[in-house]
Amino acid sequence: MPRVANATAGGPGLNASTRSSGTRSSGMSSPQVMPESAEEFGTPDFIIYNAGCFPANRYTKGMTSSTSVCMHFRRKEMVILGTEYAGEMKKGILTLMMY
Repeated sequence: MPRVANATAGGPGLNASTRSSGTRSSGMSSPQVMPESAEEFGTPDFIIYNAGCFPANRYTKGMTSSTSVCMHFRRKEMVILGTEYAGEMKKGILTLMMY
């Protein structure tokens, strides 16, 4: 499994509601556990820039929506703009793993 650095800009971050046994709890557990120090983590294999609360510029050539999810395999980066749906990060990692 690749080591992924997740840079979230603005917004409340990853918040979701889960249902279990008919009760509702806030918060979302993540298998991406951050290490105690940067030295322990090392260099990430891939970086995700999640700026979901910032819309993409629709006036940019080729851009038709305020939502944009872009991956650059050579630079090993993924940029998420205009959507606060946390599943976009999961989809990006699955795409990377299947590539």
